[in-house]
Formats: sequence, structure tokens, C-alpha cells
Amino acid sequence: MNIVNRKKLEETLSSNWTKFIDYKSLNDIAVNSIELYAPNWSTIYSNSSTLKKLQLTKLEIQDNNQIKIWINFVIPFNEKTAVGAMELLFDLNGNYTLNNIVGNFYV
Repeated sequence: MNIVNRKKLEETLSSNWTKFIDYKSLNDIAVNSIELYAPNWSTIYSNSSTLKKLQLTKLEIQDNNQIKIWINFVIPFNEKTAVGAMELLFDLNGNYTLNNIVGNFYV
């Protein structure tokens, strides 16, 4: 018998993610990942916001007891604004793998 409703757990974790994911560490992961993937991104000229934002858009518990999260970000980066999304897979020890990151620069 399964006593945990997986969907409800995911919803609870999603709505309280700032209580167990370190915002500064997540920001550092995003900035370091942008540096790696930036050469593939386009630069779009428009009025952009330079306000920093990280937003968890989805959280999913995997069958291997890892958690997959999707993060949207807006991060000032090298006189531009990086806007995109990344997918991270992490375990309960805090180890993570960046599965994917996409985005563009706005100036």
C-alpha cells in the first residue's frame, strides 16, 4: 500500500521550493550554465528588464528518487539580460545534473 500521494507531494514541494532549495546556489548554477551555453544563444535587441528572477515552474519526483525541476530565469549577464529556462535533476544529498538549458540574450 502506498501512503504517499506523489502528485500532492510534488505540488507541496513546488509551492514551497524556496524553503529547501538555496536561492543563491541555484542562481550560481544558472550563471555558470549560461557561461557554458552562451555561445549558442541569440542576442535580441529590445527593451529588456534587468531585474533578476528565478522561478520554479515545475517539479517532478522521478522513479529513481531524484527530483526534476524546471526553472525560468531572467539574469543580468555581461551587460545583457539572459532570459531562459533550465532543467535540473537532483538527489536528496544536493547533487545535481543540468539536463538542459535554453535561452537568449536581450539588450
